[in-house]
Amino acid sequence: MPRGGTSAPRRRTPGPNAGAKADPSDELAAIGARIRELRLARGLRQAEVAGDDMSVAYVSRIEAGQRRADTRVLTIIAERLGTTAAHLLTGRDADDDNRLVLALRYAEMALRSGELSEAERQLHDVMREPLRGRWLDEARALLAGTYEAQGKLTEAAELYEQLGGAPDGTGWLRARIGLCRCYREAGDLARAIDIGEQAQSQLIERGLAGLDEALQLTLTVAAAYFERGDVFHATRLCRHVVAAAEERGTPAARGSAYWNASVIAYNQGDHREAVRLAEKALALFGEGDDARNLSRLRLQLGTSLLAEDPPAVEAAEEQLTRARLDLVAAGAGQVDLARCDADLAHARLLAGDLDAAERLADQAESEATDAPLARAHVHALRARIAVVRGDVTSARSSYRAAVTALTGANADREAAQFWYQLGVELDDVGEADEARDAYRRAGASLGLRSTALVAPVSKRG
Repeated sequence: MPRGGTSAPRRRTPGPNAGAKADPSDELAAIGARIRELRLARGLRQAEVAGDDMSVAYVSRIEAGQRRADTRVLTIIAERLGTTAAHLLTGRDADDDNRLVLALRYAEMALRSGELSEAERQLHDVMREPLRGRWLDEARALLAGTYEAQGKLTEAAELYEQLGGAPDGTGWLRARIGLCRCYREAGDLARAIDIGEQAQSQLIERGLAGLDEALQLTLTVAAAYFERGDVFHATRLCRHVVAAAEERGTPAARGSAYWNASVIAYNQGDHREAVRLAEKALALFGEGDDARNLSRLRLQLGTSLLAEDPPAVEAAEEQLTRARLDLVAAGAGQVDLARCDADLAHARLLAGDLDAAERLADQAESEATDAPLARAHVHALRARIAVVRGDVTSARSSYRAAVTALTGANADREAAQFWYQLGVELDDVGEADEARDAYRRAGASLGLRSTALVAPVSKRG
């Protein structure tokens, strides 16, 4: 399941626009000021603006912000001033609205194609406009998605928090999904589950549980349960979503369901099923334009192919090579690139090309400087290469480096799985004491007490 990496906020800090409501008297004053400015700019007297349709005193009170003009009057005044009623009301012409729509669509395309810095620049420009209503919500939602894609989870969560709205709107639901995802990626799994399940309850109350976005919300909650170690419940939720997506979901909803189910199957050791589900997801995602997720899905498929028995090395390399090209084009983060290069190095190791495996491992290590778990994988890979070369001393050194890197990883299920595998490999090269320590850390990552790992189990028959 997609992962991320920075700390999330424990409490919300409202931004400058959070909860702001316009004062009606301020709106009247602003409308009046625009009318006066345009009248003076065109060299007109109040009597000329009033004409035969209204009194001069009425126009004067409108300009002073003391009276509200109805739609008919505002249209007449706008025509005499050579503008539109929309401009008098909002300060923007229809052309300005078209410009905003164009800017938001451009930013959305940049985000989807992975041009994150360009999307952020465009959205910051848009946010400098006096936005209100749906314009402000759409700009916030896109900027939150851009921050999230860059790993700026604190900034993303703050914007998702500001996207309130009615619980029956898809904008509100997408914001809840994003907020749940941010807390999950930051490791605050209890908060992520709480946010997701509260949103699910509200959807059920309103009879909206069949929306595609509702299925995505369930998958996000399932991912948090999985990270917390509750694999049974996560699997049950994913199966429910797969069944619902098969019945009524769009290609994107079905693809997400298969993807998450593939990750769970992989981590449960059912690699053939993981490949089958990832291939189904890839066929569906290939119909869309979400380049970033498509490349990460190819990475997941390549990883699963390498784990098959026997490993499907050629097919895995094909997917991983395409994934890397797409990741670079989509502006993916260094962690995704490190994982892809580490898998490509693993494929070369399985193919017997040790020199190429080492070069790719070097590249992966340089990309994983801020990702302890990915760095630990690279060190363990180096150790396997050394074992094949018969260099046990270098293998032990690399395994120790993997252990050092892994101490910086969060204690989650992925770390626990890696500690366990590392224990097996340390045992194989004669590092019994360090292997035992790795097994102990695997249990600690899952919250197990040390006695539970060594106490004898009596069986009754």
